[in-house]
Amino acid sequence: MFSLGALLYELVCGTSPWTKEQERQLAAGVPLDVRPQPMGRFRRRVPPALEALVQRALAPDPTDRPTAAELAAELDALAPTLDDTPVRPLPAEFTDPDVTSVLPAVKWPA
Repeated sequence: MFSLGALLYELVCGTSPWTKEQERQLAAGVPLDVRPQPMGRFRRRVPPALEALVQRALAPDPTDRPTAAELAAELDALAPTLDDTPVRPLPAEFTDPDVTSVLPAVKWPA
């Protein structure tokens, strides 16, 4: 559920739920603060119910996360109210040249 929550956040906001420092902490296995950035920072008018659902899916304690059935039911109930416009590109101050997902792909073999 955690990974699905992260994916849902990225689909809505167009960016990772965490800052680069938080991602480094997660990768090192020593997360000090894994609360995601507020979704409103990247996308206006995110329904509070959707943000709450994503926050629950990203809860550090697995017992606090919704089940797949609960997540599906809540998303289904929210669907008619959601904005499906594409996410706008992030401003330059939010991009990091060290992140591979924003670098051009390299064809292999070279």
